[in-house]
Amino acid sequence: MDKQRFRRGMEHFYVADFDALPTGVVAVFVPRKALYTLKVACRYIRQRESWVDTIVSDVLYQPPDDEDWDSILSVIDEMEGYLMSPYERVLADVTLENIATYIDITGLNYNETGPWELMCFLENAVDATNSIYWFINSLYTETSYYNVLMYTSGSGMSTAKPNNPLLAYLTSYGKSMHSGMVGMDGTGYVTYMSVFTRYGGANVDTGHRYISHAVAQDNITSIRIASKAENGLDIGTRIILLRRGV
Repeated sequence: MDKQRFRRGMEHFYVADFDALPTGVVAVFVPRKALYTLKVACRYIRQRESWVDTIVSDVLYQPPDDEDWDSILSVIDEMEGYLMSPYERVLADVTLENIATYIDITGLNYNETGPWELMCFLENAVDATNSIYWFINSLYTETSYYNVLMYTSGSGMSTAKPNNPLLAYLTSYGKSMHSGMVGMDGTGYVTYMSVFTRYGGANVDTGHRYISHAVAQDNITSIRIASKAENGLDIGTRIILLRRGV
């Protein structure tokens, strides 16, 4: 295996040619975090690529003996966030296998990984109307949150500003989907801005919701999705939290 080097602008790539492979086929050794970027680049320039999904060996190879290698590693370290694949951006992905009253996502650090995208697929487990709330940092006093809502169901539209962290209001065994950004502004106020839809089919309705805590925070370290009713979150309820910051 002979090492070759080619240059594109200021970037250096190390490519190894194998005589046993068909003409024009090369094997490229890159950091794992660069794989996603490399695949996108190949598709962008319309080059065919074939990827081995199984890691053949976890043996750590020594870097090439090249005076530029330290500089290359520094660039890779600085671009760590940019080279993350979508799967590496998942901070939490929880699907209930048993009914529950709440779902906690802990161990978070917004200052390092924010802003976040939060997706909620909610299912009401009780045979009655039920409220689902959104809390942060173990702050569970409902009146410490403000909530602005614009809601439509066909020809009608309504607005409201309740003094609570209401995320969803569901009828008996109702379902809803929510997607939006969790953010913290420069003064520390935390907000969740989301688009939501409930039910489905001929009964579908939709709206926009903005939830904010009344007191500025230094960080966001936890999120709780909680049912007002005991054991009000049904099997299949799913919460996905993704980092959008680098």
